[in-house]
Amino acid sequence: MTLVPGRSARVTGLSYEDAVSLYELRAVVEPLLIERFTERAAPTAFDALDRAMGAFTETARTSDDLRRVYRARDAFYEVLLAGAGGGPLAHTVRTEHGRLSAFRRNALSPEAELRRARASARRLRLVLPAMARREGRAAARFCERAMVEDAAQTLRLIGPAAA
Repeated sequence: MTLVPGRSARVTGLSYEDAVSLYELRAVVEPLLIERFTERAAPTAFDALDRAMGAFTETARTSDDLRRVYRARDAFYEVLLAGAGGGPLAHTVRTEHGRLSAFRRNALSPEAELRRARASARRLRLVLPAMARREGRAAARFCERAMVEDAAQTLRLIGPAAA
């Protein structure tokens, strides 16, 4: 983000290399988020997470409106962040999401981003059974795999020359 005197803040573009680094960070930070939620969240938070994940996957599956899919994804992550305890981890995840979303918005067609979001929702859904069993390490490993696959798919679609 760049601050210009007398103007609002603006988000600067990411290079392909910056996006690769952010995806690497995501593959570390989000599994930690999943593990913390699994270890710390109250039973009611698991119910809320299951409902939010259901809404995200259903919206991603049935809607062609990216804004609607993003709202459902963000609602899922807000439940996840609240159950994990918020704080600096929540700030890091929100920042990483914002930067990567802006990168994808500039680098992918809406159709490609919708396909990517749908695949991401399906992958994330696979994390929930281990979370429900309160197996934080196993859930984190599933999440890491989902993050690595999402990064690989996205970066393959974009390629270094297109970014």
